[in-house]
Amino acid sequence: MNDYKLNTHEIRITIGVCIIFMLRMLGMFMVTPAMHTTGILFPHSNKFLIGVAIGIYGLMQAIFQIPFGFLSNRIGYKYTILIGLLLFFIGSIILCFSNSIFGIIIGRGLQGIGTVSSVFIALLSHVIREQNYIKSISCIGITFGISFLSAIILGPIIIEYFGLYGLFKIIVLASILCILVALKYVFPYCDTVFYQNKEKISIYQTNSFMKKYDVFAYVISIFFLHFLLTLNFIIFPKNMELLGYVLKKHFEIYTIIIILSLFITIPLIIFSEKKKYIRLLMIFVIFMMIMSSMILLIFKLNFFIFFTSMYLFFVSFILSETFIPSLLSRILSIEYKNIIMSIYSTSQFLGIALGGALGGLTYQCCGMKTVFLLDISISVVWLIIFYFITPPKYICSISILINKKRNFKLDIDTLLQNDSGIILIEYSKSDAFLLIKFDSTKTDADRIRYFLQDKKY
Repeated sequence: MNDYKLNTHEIRITIGVCIIFMLRMLGMFMVTPAMHTTGILFPHSNKFLIGVAIGIYGLMQAIFQIPFGFLSNRIGYKYTILIGLLLFFIGSIILCFSNSIFGIIIGRGLQGIGTVSSVFIALLSHVIREQNYIKSISCIGITFGISFLSAIILGPIIIEYFGLYGLFKIIVLASILCILVALKYVFPYCDTVFYQNKEKISIYQTNSFMKKYDVFAYVISIFFLHFLLTLNFIIFPKNMELLGYVLKKHFEIYTIIIILSLFITIPLIIFSEKKKYIRLLMIFVIFMMIMSSMILLIFKLNFFIFFTSMYLFFVSFILSETFIPSLLSRILSIEYKNIIMSIYSTSQFLGIALGGALGGLTYQCCGMKTVFLLDISISVVWLIIFYFITPPKYICSISILINKKRNFKLDIDTLLQNDSGIILIEYSKSDAFLLIKFDSTKTDADRIRYFLQDKKY
């Protein structure tokens, strides 16, 4: 049995979540620039209310991630995701029938509430085995890049031919498609997370499985990463203008950079996971973030300098966006996973909001060089915090169907005495499954299976 290969249900749910993320992000990325140019045409509109309409999406995301995390613990993933998708659909409908900027604000706010990103990430961390989780998250990272590029290219075309209300109608269709995809690819697996079953019995769990500092460091890392993302989207467009690229040509640079970034990030992700160099690579990635801004600060601006800086940033961003949730998921106990992942998502959205606000204020008051210094300072603080993170365990998991009539508990102590690499064992009565999580540097699945087969489970 190949424990390091995505099985059928892992592939299907990863595809489903990626499609839902892509459809929602397309709408978000296409609407934001359009609101800047055409939002003033709405009745009662002004620059402040346009800013509210743009920002409320992210604000509602940040506020409601934690409540939805608690809700998913109470009613399960399926109904929480369904509530979120219905709210997103209702928000999209309101956008279509709004005749003032206040209706646009309400619709965007409901869309933000309905994104429930943390619930999707928490679901993936439960149904995807630890050794394959990074592959699933990598697919979402690639989806983010594709959505961004597609929105930059398609957004102006849709606005030109169909107008802003035409774009809103397309988002309604996308929200319906999200629900259909969830029904086909996501919901069938929400109830098969056997170790979430209320009848689960936790047999063994190491005391060091959840480390508070490491949790804090990963949560603040995603905040810093998205703070730097929005900060750099103040830096990059301005520098492209200085180099003579008009706004409608910016997507060409973004497209080339992101495609070239994927050529190096995908092999690095595979190599680092295989050779167990993730922590070392993450430290190097944060250092690359620092170098990205230092290059623009120190050297005279030209196309080669700008391209190098932008390339370093996007490579660093894609790798960080892939590794951070994977590393965090590995150190969370099942009991706290939903809540911590909700806090994680809240931290991500707060980073987006504060990065844009503080970056814009810094640029307006102090100039571009101060923005570079802010970028470097945040990256240095992040590097110091991340450096003290405990080297991650390379956790894998296997699930084994056992005989319900077998009283296996008597032999668990023997298994633990003979295998120091086991981190967690849980048993679900109703499904008759053993879930075993283990440190792959100390043991392997074949050794555990051999013991269980030897005991004739």
